[in-house]
Amino acid sequence: GRLEFRQAKDWCETHFGFGARLCTIQELERGEAQYSGCQYDVAYVWSSTPCEDRGFMIGLGDGKGPSRCVPDGSSAYVRCCANEHYGCKALGWTVDGGSRAVCAASLSPDGHCSGKMTYHYAQAYCQNTFGMGARLCSVEELEAKETQFTGCQYDMELVWSSSPCVGGMMVGYGDARAPPQCVPQESEAVVRCCADERPNPGTPQMEHLRTTQAPDPYAEGCAALRWELPGGGRRDICGHSELLDGSCSGALGQYDAAEWCESNFGHGARLCTIQEIESGEVAGTGCQYDTTYVWSSTPCRNGFMAGLGDGRGPSVCLGREDFANTRCCADLVTRSAPRTTLARPGSSTPSATTTTKTTSRNRRTRTATTTTTTAMTTKRRRRTVQVTTAATRTKSTTTHATKATTTTKTTTATTTTVTT
Repeated sequence: GRLEFRQAKDWCETHFGFGARLCTIQELERGEAQYSGCQYDVAYVWSSTPCEDRGFMIGLGDGKGPSRCVPDGSSAYVRCCANEHYGCKALGWTVDGGSRAVCAASLSPDGHCSGKMTYHYAQAYCQNTFGMGARLCSVEELEAKETQFTGCQYDMELVWSSSPCVGGMMVGYGDARAPPQCVPQESEAVVRCCADERPNPGTPQMEHLRTTQAPDPYAEGCAALRWELPGGGRRDICGHSELLDGSCSGALGQYDAAEWCESNFGHGARLCTIQEIESGEVAGTGCQYDTTYVWSSTPCRNGFMAGLGDGRGPSVCLGREDFANTRCCADLVTRSAPRTTLARPGSSTPSATTTTKTTSRNRRTRTATTTTTTAMTTKRRRRTVQVTTAATRTKSTTTHATKATTTTKTTTATTTTVTT
């Protein structure tokens, strides 16, 4: 969904980990995030590239439209990037500080130093300059002298950290010669960058990142979602409640709940029917929703049905303005039927059973009605199948009061009765 910049930045890190991050605007414009799901190709998504007035650049998900600068309090969609090779080895940085899991550098690949800048630009400097997992150091890493002797003569300069404090961010000396300080984000300091020793690209963690970060946008079903089949009554339905970071939907309206499943999971994730909920297909799938009401896609009078998450209690009909929690379902295999488009609350859906069209103009009335009665079988007796098609056309023409001529033409179709 749409998030502010800080929420978007955290979303990539907490949902995926393993070096997942916001893309730079250059990566978006090259189409690196194109076709990566959620139908965001024609939506504006956040980048990590800062711009004027403490804003950040946003670009279209497919990179084919103009990018623009917006304030960080604006809202946009999120697509995440990651480097196939990242960490200290990929960057070529040596591990010389207090920790054997952290490395640092100051000099950019083209031999330049950061100079002094505000935190707004500093927070993106490392990723935009080095990539491959480079980031601002924490204040603890500065105090552990992880960045000492890494160049640019910044040992005696105040260096930005990624550690927040009351009213600003922490800065520390490059060689930790004095205690760190809390300064406003509008202050200026230099930048030294840190990185972590990461798994090699062939490890299972990186494979998880690859499949989660850029899955096949056309794959659907339980296998694409990597959801396990629950212990419900059916073996062709799977269910889920939690995002990768363990967060849950919370109370939502029915339309927002349906959108929550699609936008957060994709790949055919949807609201469960009330029958699937009642058969226990989503029982025990997390968020402690077993004893709370969750939305279904089954309509009822003036609303939609909701059932207890474990399917063990009575289901209820809730209105469009009511709230309930969300659990999502998916099918074992991709459905062959086309997916139904969600309609906004209040919109009308034409009936597929009977269609009647009446047009009146100049005393002409034309009515077409088609009625089909389906055969039914009850207690060893077969009923009659009757198909009746009637079309009646009446045309009347009246001339001057003293001279009137009326012509009536009636055509009646046949009635056919077949007994089986």
